[in-house]
Amino acid sequence: MNFQITSLAETMNATEFTTELDNQNIDWWIEECENIMNYNEGDCIITIGDMSYQFLNGELTDVYEHEF
Repeated sequence: MNFQITSLAETMNATEFTTELDNQNIDWWIEECENIMNYNEGDCIITIGDMSYQFLNGELTDVYEHEF
């Protein structure tokens, strides 16, 4: 499933990504975000389970396993 979500993140900006996650009933949360009103401005980290997706100005820049 992580591969499918990563593939999805690579094709969308941060806002589109979170909207699609909601549409697919996938639980996610914002770990860190410079502008909580617009995920496409600045740095934004979206976490799903143990995976984090880091976006910078809406573009996916990194995917990593989150250590809890």
